[in-house]
Amino acid sequence: MIKVMMEGFKLYNHNKWPREKIMEYSSKRMREMIKHAYTSSNFYKTLYKRAGIEYKDLDAVPIEELPVIDKEMIRNNFFDIVTDSISSKEIEMAMKNSELMVRIGKYILVHTSGSTGKPCNFLYDIDALDMIEANMVRISIGGKKEIGWSDFPIKVLYVASVGSGYASTVLAMNGIKKYRAKSMVLNAADPIDTWKDKIKNFNPNYLAGYPSCIKILADMQQRGEINIKPKKIITGGEPLSKEISNYLSSVFDADVIDYYGCTESIFLGMGTSWYEGMYLMDDMNYVEVDEFGRLIITPLYNKIFPLIRYRLNDVVKGFDREYKGPLPYTY
Repeated sequence: MIKVMMEGFKLYNHNKWPREKIMEYSSKRMREMIKHAYTSSNFYKTLYKRAGIEYKDLDAVPIEELPVIDKEMIRNNFFDIVTDSISSKEIEMAMKNSELMVRIGKYILVHTSGSTGKPCNFLYDIDALDMIEANMVRISIGGKKEIGWSDFPIKVLYVASVGSGYASTVLAMNGIKKYRAKSMVLNAADPIDTWKDKIKNFNPNYLAGYPSCIKILADMQQRGEINIKPKKIITGGEPLSKEISNYLSSVFDADVIDYYGCTESIFLGMGTSWYEGMYLMDDMNYVEVDEFGRLIITPLYNKIFPLIRYRLNDVVKGFDREYKGPLPYTY
């Protein structure tokens, strides 16, 4: 826990860096990840050689000239992307497991749900998961409601529209168990009139879930049916309008954090109720857009399964590297 907390505060200090330093850091980490992928992954060595790119070129080749990859290429080359020796039989068994996250020795296999196409698998190492958990510390700092030592052990209420949730929810739940924190999951499929009794003796300092699900709780709070006092509300999984963000913040007198992530990179960025827009954290991912505005990511923290210039289907509007705001990241 101490290691993750310290790493979280270190990441928070990046929030105070000048933009130029963030981009220098991001570019340096990007080059390191490219070299690591070239030397440790058969897939990337073959891909780059076919494009006429040798190892000696990796310090100078423009990033935008490296091949872009997508989910279909991941699905067809999974075992060649992995950078460590792991039993293919173990991985194949884990792929058949219906759980969202499956441990394979010191690694974690994460399934996509298939909501945006065919299901796919991605592999994370423990250091990568620690880094994602550390970001939960970073995004908790700021706003009008600070989390202090008196809030430990943390109590989290999840409102899950898909049972126990998606990968980031499962990861958070596992992290909570590790830190002896307390959590409760409200399944949106259960009758709403049962929610009041379930949470009457559980007063969370974190509230998390899809905005539409959290709004149901906010409506209950507004009608006086419940009385909970979360300090932080973390939303994700669907768009969060300014109106809904203001409503949640007002009803609960809490900070709202709009969490942006995907299975390929569980933490991409965030928006909050105390500043405008959303920021992509360049110290966690090297980010680009293609000619159609689709986001291209390179996670900088997961060495076991590098994704170099991986194109998502997400179209980002207003992608701006030059924006001057309260944070030094891409807007």
